[in-house]
Amino acid sequence: MGAPGGREWFHPNPEFLYKPGGGPLLDIGPYYVTALVSLLGAAKRCCAMTRRTLATRVIESLPNKGKTIDVEVDTHVSGDIEFASGAIATLIASFDVWDSELPRLEIYGTKGTICIWISIPSMAQISLAGWCCCGPSTITGGRACRARLRTPNGR
Repeated sequence: MGAPGGREWFHPNPEFLYKPGGGPLLDIGPYYVTALVSLLGAAKRCCAMTRRTLATRVIESLPNKGKTIDVEVDTHVSGDIEFASGAIATLIASFDVWDSELPRLEIYGTKGTICIWISIPSMAQISLAGWCCCGPSTITGGRACRARLRTPNGR
């Protein structure tokens, strides 16, 4: 059986994602790093830790259902990015998570938190007035999805 959250559960031919040049950082990471740089400015420095959870995966989707593939790249990445603006971001890109409320971006500030839910990597939208679903994103140019601003006084 495949590992939690891996692309082998739904991708018709996921083998390339587990070969050099693949993995979660190169598959999904660029969308989030682009959004972070768009929001927070240039990155100053970064560091990360990675791991390869399983040596093999079993494809669970057609047409290759049941085929065992070798994993040649790390499948979980956790990193920190410091921006020239002074902001610090933590990024997790993983094929090893069963379920969560991710993917999302959360921005913590002195006056509240902005949570940006992203159901498709190129789709994001920020709302400063509660839950919404509307218009193109100014962050990624994609379509909108849910976003919420949380503040200490509930506004």
